[in-house]
Amino acid sequence: MTGQPVRSTSARRTGRFVARPLVLAAGLALALCIAPVGARAQLNGDMLGQMHTYKTHYNDTLLDIARDSRLGAIELMAANPGVDAWLPGADVNLLLPTAHLLPDAPKKGIVINTAELRMYYYGDPAKPLSFPIGVGRDGYLTPHGSTTVVRKKEKPSWYLTPSEIADHPELPSVIPPGDDNPLGDYAMYLGWHSYLIHGTNIPWGIGRRASRGCIRMYPENIEWLFSRVPIGTQVTVVDQPVKIGRMDGDLYIEVQPSSHQIDVMEETSKAPAPAEPLPLAEWSDRILTLAGPDMDRIDWPAVEKALSDRQGYPVRIATSENHAGTPAASAIPIDKPALAAVALPLTLAAAAAAANKTDTKPDTATKTTAANTGKPASAKQASTSTNVPASKSAPTKSAATKAPETTKTKTAEKTPAKAKATASQTTTPKSTVAQNSTAKTSSAPAKTPVAKPAVTSTTQRTASR
Repeated sequence: MTGQPVRSTSARRTGRFVARPLVLAAGLALALCIAPVGARAQLNGDMLGQMHTYKTHYNDTLLDIARDSRLGAIELMAANPGVDAWLPGADVNLLLPTAHLLPDAPKKGIVINTAELRMYYYGDPAKPLSFPIGVGRDGYLTPHGSTTVVRKKEKPSWYLTPSEIADHPELPSVIPPGDDNPLGDYAMYLGWHSYLIHGTNIPWGIGRRASRGCIRMYPENIEWLFSRVPIGTQVTVVDQPVKIGRMDGDLYIEVQPSSHQIDVMEETSKAPAPAEPLPLAEWSDRILTLAGPDMDRIDWPAVEKALSDRQGYPVRIATSENHAGTPAASAIPIDKPALAAVALPLTLAAAAAAANKTDTKPDTATKTTAANTGKPASAKQASTSTNVPASKSAPTKSAATKAPETTKTKTAEKTPAKAKATASQTTTPKSTVAQNSTAKTSSAPAKTPVAKPAVTSTTQRTASR
């Protein structure tokens, strides 16, 4: 069962995101007992969800389509090389990467794969959910290992760390709950000091590496998750750029973009041509092991192409004996981005053919042209432009400003003894960085052209929480 996407007043209409009507949507979702914004998709073997295709409207942006499809901007760009994130144009056939192989990690609690910028929630291990996330950028990497949720807070305050205060002397030491708080409305504190899973006031930062180490989620996703994740929930963070798994007996591989490809996408708003193929030798033994009796059916050219293209969605590389000679199903065309529901076999050729056959008509009824939305020059600038509180409105260094060590110091004193004990049992992270957060982008009325958001220079951008 899937919830239909809630259309926001967004970059498509205003050039900036504004708050969604979450109360009504959340109430309806609870009444229906469904995940309103998570990928409530069927699990088939190691595959969660199915691929879709979508034909763009003239004023779509990939950032809008990504949010409505429960995707991150980077993964949508990676699946559609050469398409401009801000001006894809009308009648462009997009492949929506709404199918995912499960990470090789314990199917328990929360699993985060930083390489694919996604979270998996195993509230019911038989029915996992998947969410796009933002993670730490270079120099502020999200740590890998195992920890737990030790505390939860609705309407959290953001306490700047000493380093953040040094970077942002114009900001107060504490940002109270509200539109200017980069933590959003919900925060779950981890056993790792100063690391959180939290919301954001800049949804454009989701699905990219722009934080100071914290895990950021779309506001509607963190709201849904917050009410269901109990204190003590296990959180496992892995870095797996290559995932291999089975569905219906067939073998698939999913390869995430490289850091260089992501940097190019951030700077140009387009996915680059393949440039950094992963060496086949690194993965051939594992592929042969998983293929087992079907090893003679492995399509090695498809494996090499997947390792070269690194487009971030599952590709079939071997059929079981029972499926030999049967074609892979193609992605399903839809007229609106929607949640994936059923796992689907896919090959690169089938995906491309499906995208080319999509024939959805654009609906121009209540739309504003993307050219009039005042788009930032790049997707990276969109995720890093910030608004500081009006009382301290000076330019800051980045879009997502991060939560502090002082936060953790102060909150630790208020954390129950049981929570402290839980935190002490967690594994030490591989990197220790202050927690990340996002700063807010202001909104404009729907259908009204908006001036281009101010974009700070590289030296003025700050790392976000």
